[in-house]
Amino acid sequence: MAEKRLVLSDASPLIALAATGGFGLLRELFGNLTITAAVRDEVLAGGARAWATDLRRALRARWIRVQRVPRNAPAVKPVLARLVEYGFHISPELGQSVLGEAGER
Repeated sequence: MAEKRLVLSDASPLIALAATGGFGLLRELFGNLTITAAVRDEVLAGGARAWATDLRRALRARWIRVQRVPRNAPAVKPVLARLVEYGFHISPELGQSVLGEAGER
């Protein structure tokens, strides 16, 4: 059985890899990625730059997907919540401060 995994990304690695011609490595290494709408918007703000063009292509090809996040959620909260769903342990300090309020631990 194939291993199920979730790969989440912030804007910085997407921009850096595209700027150096390595954006395709993401698909080779991980197959699919998940980003938030905020990450998508940050990368696409590059207009015609390589990283924006590469992301538009990846979104059209659907190997990068956008995960919707509630407006009142801190940026890191949805990422940590997904990791907890997949069985990752989050340190008590971080879990309390980020996830504890919503009872998602």
